Amino acid sequence: MPTRTFPMPLPPLKYTTAHLALTVPVDEPVLRNDEVKQQLAASLSAEFQARGDVVLPDGAPDEAPYLLLHGRASQIAFSRVQADYEIEFYDVYQSSVNLCREFVAEKMEALLRAWTRVGAHPVWEGLVLTLRASTLGQDESPIRHMLETHLRPDLADDALHDVNLQLGLRLQEQYFVTLRIGKYEARRVQRQVAPGTPVGPIRPWEGEVADEGFELTVDINNRLGALIEKKHTRVDEGSLRALNDLAWQLVEHVAVPLAHDGVLDLTAIQQATV
Repeated sequence: MPTRTFPMPLPPLKYTTAHLALTVPVDEPVLRNDEVKQQLAASLSAEFQARGDVVLPDGAPDEAPYLLLHGRASQIAFSRVQADYEIEFYDVYQSSVNLCREFVAEKMEALLRAWTRVGAHPVWEGLVLTLRASTLGQDESPIRHMLETHLRPDLADDALHDVNLQLGLRLQEQYFVTLRIGKYEARRVQRQVAPGTPVGPIRPWEGEVADEGFELTVDINNRLGALIEKKHTRVDEGSLRALNDLAWQLVEHVAVPLAHDGVLDLTAIQQATV
């Protein structure tokens, strides 16, 4: 019978990425012609200097991205039914919830203004925030932390390949929230590739582990409100800011304590949703 040890402290969690998705009803797709592409690129040119047009075959599904805009550490992908905004945090942003919250709020509002100018009327809004704590080269492992802090089973961590935890919440009769806890691994693979040479598959054992650790994700969307009211609601700047503020409150007051201590504090949830 393995002995249970006291949970080891988790390294500091850093804010790594935010992913915003705005979605229109399937019966209200947005045009994807050259004029729309030009308007979107012009509206967001201050943030995104690099533009990538995707050549789609005739009859391509509405979900297929047709325009990609790239910034320093961000990207937007537009399809006829959804706009996906991916942000990577760096430098001081990785340790400041206030800087991240305001940064994401500004970008969300800029995206909404640009997309609505070309005829989009989004009804769904979703935001996924990811935090990571690297354990590379440390005695602590993500699986051991989850076993001892969250699950507490009489099982040796070396008997498990992976552990993932997921909790689903309903908030304010409007939002679905999912809290996920797991591990991540990043590998570095180097290959010599010549022009015109086909690239073969990367095998699981190739490369070296560049980073590994503990991952925490907060996923929030407004679909619960639509189910309760039985109708679509229009996304506006006020609803976007409310979603963003709630997401970061959940990260700071609910998700991070859950990751460190294994306790879901319902009082903190109520305070975060006032």
